[in-house]
Amino acid sequence: MDILLQMRAYGAVEELYTYGKHVRGANGATISIGQLATTKHRNVVPEFDKYVQYYNTESFADDIIRGVIDSSNNNWTDAQRRIVVIRTIQVLVTLFTGLQNAYEAVSDCRAQTQSSKPSDSWDKAAAILIGSLEGTE
Repeated sequence: MDILLQMRAYGAVEELYTYGKHVRGANGATISIGQLATTKHRNVVPEFDKYVQYYNTESFADDIIRGVIDSSNNNWTDAQRRIVVIRTIQVLVTLFTGLQNAYEAVSDCRAQTQSSKPSDSWDKAAAILIGSLEGTE
């Protein structure tokens, strides 16, 4: 996405954000950053309510990203757009998705009986949080 932002290909950025690429869920469907930014399950994270109260909407990360990549919005320089989109994904989307999975894993552990299947929420949380640290070197 960063390279698309550098190229100022905001239509492609929006498409990638909305529809995703190369990431498949358990059911085989594509998962996008946009879906992670708007899932209703984020409310399991106790801090989520504070962000909702501050931004006055549950879709705060999605609203920020879509508002910045909107080509009709001339309030941003290209460099500012790039920074805001990348940082919003890193700080608001990735953090809440990782925490959501961690809280779900704890909940699954507490509810688990000997006959229930193991939870993959810990794996998802680790993949999201550790994978978000991936760099270019």
